[in-house]
Amino acid sequence: MTAPAPKTLLDAIQYGLADAAKTADGVAPPAAILWTDPDGQWRPVIEPLRKLVPHLYALGPYDPEHKMGPAIWLKCVVDRTLPDLDLPADAIPVLYLPGVARAVLRSAEDCPPAHQPLVELCYRGQIWHHRNGRDWTIEGIVEGVLEIDLASDQATRKALLRMLPRVAIEPVVSLLGRRIDAEILLKLDVEDPVGDLLSWMSEPEAFRQRCDDGKWQSIRQLWLKTYGFDPEADGVTAAGDKLVSDQSKAWAGVWRRFCAAPKLYPGLSKVLRMSYKDLFAGSDRNPRFNEEGETKLRAGLETAIGLPHQDACDKIIALEAEHADRRNTPWAELGESPLANALQPLAKLAQMARSGLGGANAAAMADAYAADGWRCDRTALEALTRAMADKPHAGLLCRVIRALYLPWLDQSARHLQDLLGTSDTTAAALVHPFAPQAGTCFLFVDGLRYDVAMALKEQLEGLQLPCTAGHRFAPLPTVTATAKPVAMPVGQIIGPGGAPEDFCPHLSETSTAAGVQKLRQALEQKGAVIVSAANPQGPAGTGDVGWCETGKLDELGHKLEIGLVRQIEGELSDLVTLIDSLLSVGWPRVRVVTDHGWLLMPDGLPKVDLPKSVTSAKWARCAALKDGASPGAMTFPWYWDPHVRIAMPPGIGSYLANAAYAHGGISPQECVIPELTVSRGAVPISATIKQVAWRGLRVRIKVETSAPGLTVDLRQKRNNPGTSIAASVKELKDTGEASLAVEDDSNMGTAAFVVVLDTEGNVIAAQMTTVGDE
Repeated sequence: MTAPAPKTLLDAIQYGLADAAKTADGVAPPAAILWTDPDGQWRPVIEPLRKLVPHLYALGPYDPEHKMGPAIWLKCVVDRTLPDLDLPADAIPVLYLPGVARAVLRSAEDCPPAHQPLVELCYRGQIWHHRNGRDWTIEGIVEGVLEIDLASDQATRKALLRMLPRVAIEPVVSLLGRRIDAEILLKLDVEDPVGDLLSWMSEPEAFRQRCDDGKWQSIRQLWLKTYGFDPEADGVTAAGDKLVSDQSKAWAGVWRRFCAAPKLYPGLSKVLRMSYKDLFAGSDRNPRFNEEGETKLRAGLETAIGLPHQDACDKIIALEAEHADRRNTPWAELGESPLANALQPLAKLAQMARSGLGGANAAAMADAYAADGWRCDRTALEALTRAMADKPHAGLLCRVIRALYLPWLDQSARHLQDLLGTSDTTAAALVHPFAPQAGTCFLFVDGLRYDVAMALKEQLEGLQLPCTAGHRFAPLPTVTATAKPVAMPVGQIIGPGGAPEDFCPHLSETSTAAGVQKLRQALEQKGAVIVSAANPQGPAGTGDVGWCETGKLDELGHKLEIGLVRQIEGELSDLVTLIDSLLSVGWPRVRVVTDHGWLLMPDGLPKVDLPKSVTSAKWARCAALKDGASPGAMTFPWYWDPHVRIAMPPGIGSYLANAAYAHGGISPQECVIPELTVSRGAVPISATIKQVAWRGLRVRIKVETSAPGLTVDLRQKRNNPGTSIAASVKELKDTGEASLAVEDDSNMGTAAFVVVLDTEGNVIAAQMTTVGDE
């Protein structure tokens, strides 16, 4: 799940630090997040930021009460060797390092002795930095992340530094849509009675300590006149009562300000919870009503689990109508409405799962699934993603998903099985092998289910890459060994016959298994270009056919099962990058193909028994039968040898217990597979890198091209602008020349790519180099 749009500068910092802590499943989290700040720009916001990032520690004089200390003390914090350290075992500490630059910290020999204890944390931890490798500056986040139009004059820069504590809590929406200059920033310094009131209600003692007696008396008079209460005489409880129940213009403005950035006032929820004003009127300003709503919703979800399928769907839809509005309250943003937030995709799933897929024949059913049926699977993945992100409620939410999703899946699978069971030739007749296509690079993605492919299509189209979608039927059983050869444009060189124990066919007229290496050799013999996903190359001629393999969806599914949902977004991002690269290096078209889909079910697919005595090999969704065996189960012919019978469990059953992720059987999700054809659209611009000459950390580049407006960059990964190590991207001169500088000398001797970019930022030429290579 992507983070919500930040409402304040402090939100943006919080989300950025949280992103830096993310790792893939199976990868250990960083020991700490290191926040380097060579100029100490961020010092004024560290204390208010701790409201959002509680485990934030700062480099400085020894002051453990304020979570500050020297480098060796910070290292002890990370290693949890200090007594009375308030740092949970699963928390990742953030180390704010004013006066320390990332480049210096990474260079042990140049790092000052006082900071050297932190050097090894560069490897155990994660440095939070701009995608270009530089330290985050205030302007970098204000302009680059929040997209605020900031004037570039010196007066504005000084005002931004001076007003940083105030800018940090200002709602972003109030700064958008206009150019922000010094005058606007300095006006923020005018008294802010609403912000002061909320700050006092959230932390009354701390706020009072920050005010001298004169200011405090002025505040008392102002609040008495404007809001009708005396903070000293009436106390914070009276203010809470008024905020809950007073519908006047003044208090409505206070409520709006709180709703704009509730995380800045973490103590306010407790104050309002103490209020009994309007207790029976249902005011959404009182968090008690949200708590009661969450309790009621939990009971409703528990009830839905035990209902018949149609009644369960109706129950969830009714709960959504009752609780949807709570997602638009500050309590939801404060994380106090987790079930209301999780309910939205559950309600969508309930609506879609009320009726199963139909179709008069298997082809018609496949068409129906490709038209709209896949949306139910996509919604189930969305609901599972929400559930996995909410650990306290994950078990409950997964049981609800199972109650809604499993009957729909099972009914759809049984209908397709009935349609295919009318004849032994029905399934094989639906399979259409791929033929070579000149100028096309086939991109094989293992386990690309149809709904995931549709998400990929949307991302490609968002990048203005024309993409058309179609669907095919996978051969039986729906496993890689059987289905992948059909996706490869090798012609009639496979089967009939093979090894049914692992469902791998033989090369024609041989007893040689059509394994990965043999199939690649066959492709090369047919004249295909085997393209590396790590470093793709273009076609040598217009008639070339390419073959490229990538993707870990199936591998991750078998390894992580339900945890797969957390990895899909990253896999799609990698696919988009690779497809764009293939088009950039000259392939006119990329055809995305796959072998099979899959089923994913929390708490596992229903177990189906099959005697071991009748099988020669048994997988979750299929089993090879011994000659002459009578399994008492539904059987289908193997695609590569119709004389071999394969047992399939009914519906979405599994021959293996507790299988949450599986494929190999018959269901729309496993059998109806996508194919996408992606093109660049416009005729690609040509450019050739003729010279790359280093002198120290500066490189001179010469490019041969007739296209204007091209730029050059230096990157660690050719298609990822976030890995740029150049001081700035440079436009080519009329002579085709440009010069780039590398600021961080720790990159000396490392591999990088010189890339030429068109006016849209697409890579149209690239050449590997070594920084500083003379």
